[in-house]
Amino acid sequence: MLNIAIIILNWENAPATLECTRSVLDDMDLSSEHVHSHLWIVDNGSSDQSADVIKNWVNTNVADNLVTVIENPENTGFSAGMNKGIFAAAKNAQINYFWLLNNDLTVETGSLIKLSQSIMKDPAVAIWGPTVIDAATLKVQCAGGCIYYRWLGKEKRAFAGLKTSQLPHIEPPALDYIYGAAMLIKNELLNRLHGLNEDYFLYYEELDLVEHLNTSETLGWCQGAKVVHKGGDSSTDKKAKAFAAYHAALSAFKYTWRYHPLCLPSVILFRVFGLPLFALRYKNPRLALAPFRALRDFLRPAA
Repeated sequence: MLNIAIIILNWENAPATLECTRSVLDDMDLSSEHVHSHLWIVDNGSSDQSADVIKNWVNTNVADNLVTVIENPENTGFSAGMNKGIFAAAKNAQINYFWLLNNDLTVETGSLIKLSQSIMKDPAVAIWGPTVIDAATLKVQCAGGCIYYRWLGKEKRAFAGLKTSQLPHIEPPALDYIYGAAMLIKNELLNRLHGLNEDYFLYYEELDLVEHLNTSETLGWCQGAKVVHKGGDSSTDKKAKAFAAYHAALSAFKYTWRYHPLCLPSVILFRVFGLPLFALRYKNPRLALAPFRALRDFLRPAA
């Protein structure tokens, strides 16, 4: 039986995390005869009462030690926060796979069974992605992963905008990386890398993983596993959009310099001059300035 550790990262959004948790627990219960699973919730330095709310809910509503809550003293970013859960889970059990989930999604029941079936059919796949459905439109947000244009530092989500009913009739996409909202990663890979690369605060940790695959390891899309995602590009909070744009640009510069240095000039041009034009639509000066700040910090010598 496969042993899968499921990790949800929370930061100041206990209601979303608990909604995600309930959906995960339902799926764990349905799949219990096929998959041994345990849920780890990492609170990533929330300054509100998120950690207490989550712990109280778990203590009141969850039996059989199915969930462990970990508190990070500060917000260390996506990779470092997820690593907290990865390392804790690895100490407590022999894990085959880690399923890393954003807290702003819900898991459709049956997904763990579908993922386990895919693993058995194709053990060469080191990173699996489910079908990610946009919560607002109920259309495909991403079919497992993305195509990446290294000269621009820009991605295209596979089959975004299609109806889920169209998916069985098309060929699986050739993916460059798995969408980070819901990655199922083989323990062998994470153990070899000592977790996700913590040099990325947000974004690009998925692409960095792919750079370390062995020639025998591949990526896979599990069409039957589905998650409904409220995040993506849906936020209307101008400050949140600027925060995300800053880290997306900074991570793009770091990744490109590390693995594709010849592409760095064009990536900088696209991020620094392309995004401000896009930001005019939203009348958001913070968003327009974000890539300039990211470039400044990328070029700044380390202290």
